[in-house]
This record gives sequence, C-alpha cells and structure tokens, in this order.
Amino acid sequence: MPNNSLYSVDRWAVAETAAPFTIPLTEFRTHNDMAVNLPAAAADDDMGLVTGTPGTHAPTLQGVDFGGTTSDEEGTFHFSLPNSYIAGAAVTVRVRAGMLTTVSDGTATLDCEAYLDDEDGTVSSDSCATAAQSINSVALADYDFVLTTTYYSPGETVVINLTFAGSDTGNAGVMACLITKVQVLCDLRA
Repeated sequence: MPNNSLYSVDRWAVAETAAPFTIPLTEFRTHNDMAVNLPAAAADDDMGLVTGTPGTHAPTLQGVDFGGTTSDEEGTFHFSLPNSYIAGAAVTVRVRAGMLTTVSDGTATLDCEAYLDDEDGTVSSDSCATAAQSINSVALADYDFVLTTTYYSPGETVVINLTFAGSDTGNAGVMACLITKVQVLCDLRA
C-alpha cells in the first residue's frame, strides 16, 4: 500500500508570487472626499478621470497642464487584501505612467502613499517604502512602489493615494501627467 503522505501537498505552502490585481481607473476617488468621484478633467488638486470616446479611447487618469507653473493632483482607491494573501508577504503598487504630450523643463513625479485601515475609523502610518519617482517622459513605463507589509493580513483594507507633482518654467507645450494602468501585486497562497 503506497504512503499517501508522499503525494499530499500542503496547499498553504504553495505560493503565487506577485499575482496582479488590476484596479479599474473608475475606482479612483477624490483624495480628501472619497464620497466624490474624480472629475472628468483635472481640477484644483484632483486628478481627472478622462474617458474619451468608447470604442476609441480607454479611460486614463490625467493631471492639469502645468506648463509655466507648478501643480499637484491626487487620486485615491481602496484595496482589500485577498483571503489567499500570505500575511506579511510582498505587496507592490505598479503604475503605468508618463507625460501626455510634452516633458517638463523642470520635474514631473508620481508618488504613492499606502495606509492600512485600522478598522476603527483611523489608518496606520504610510507603509510605502518607495520615494516619489520621475515620470517626466512621453514614453510610458511601469513604476513600482513597494509597501512595508510586516503587519498586513488577509482581508484587511489598504487606502492607496497616488499624487502627481509637476514644475515647469518654459511652458513649451501641454504638460500633463498621465496614468493608464494601476495594479496591486501580492504574494498568494495557492
């Protein structure tokens, strides 16, 4: 009779590394009043959710044209860690971003903040370990923001805030920051 223990697999020991969860851009809300959707065009300190024409355009998050000045815009979403998330394992926010049509003669950056919901109406301190990154290029690229997850557990909610910041003096074209895709990557049990 065969020893069945040789053929059994502990399903908790098998993991999928960096499993991607794509966040629909329509899930983003205004950072300081999450009851409100993002506006159709960036305004004040809010990113714009630009939808374009269905069948022709995909939704994007865009900043204001900050040519000749400085600007910053934000957008926020919630992410619930899946039940199969391995407590304390890696979590990364990956953002595909760049400049819409023209680069700044100064700076254009993207920053990420991540706050674990403490389930009492408050949040923990910012757990994003990655500093703001330059997105001052019309060639879109993926930017990874690594979270410090020592105290993250399955089923918990993370409040994630993204911020564009730009500064320009020459005003040599339309300078607007752009996001086309947002994913949260998690290590999971199989």
